[in-house]
Amino acid sequence: MKIFITAIVFIGLTVFLVTSFLLPEIEELMAMRDEMDSHQRRLDSLEEYIKKVEDIEEKRDKYEEELKRVNHILPVYPEMPAVFSTIEEMIRRNDLAIVSLGSVSVRRTDEAVDFKEVEFSFNVFGGYPEFKNLIDDMESLERIIKIDSIRMEREGWSYLFSVEAKTHFFLD
Repeated sequence: MKIFITAIVFIGLTVFLVTSFLLPEIEELMAMRDEMDSHQRRLDSLEEYIKKVEDIEEKRDKYEEELKRVNHILPVYPEMPAVFSTIEEMIRRNDLAIVSLGSVSVRRTDEAVDFKEVEFSFNVFGGYPEFKNLIDDMESLERIIKIDSIRMEREGWSYLFSVEAKTHFFLD
């Protein structure tokens, strides 16, 4: 009977020690494992997100030249000095004389569209074939330039051409 009582005391003491000390530790380990699983899922999700971002960057790099071209066609800023410089170079290349280059006005287009319109004008002096070549050169530009009006005045064997045009740029 002493052995029986000793066994019961021993079993009771074991149950008491297990429930007092080991069970909280086991519960804490289980909670840590659940937290670790949660962090692992979050890490997997972030790695998947990073992979998607890298794929997007790779695609962007693949189309970088095309994106630069689109930005050149319809830039964020008016960049009128560059436009005037290009037009001036084309005028000289086509053997025309610059009378005036400038007269700029900027206005916002339709409220539904997020870009502005820059109207400008220039006057050149020279022959009709040279002026026609200038217009052809302007058509081949990547930058969109719309010619609104051309006025010709004959002066001897040459003409004075007055051109009103516009280009666009995105709003900031």
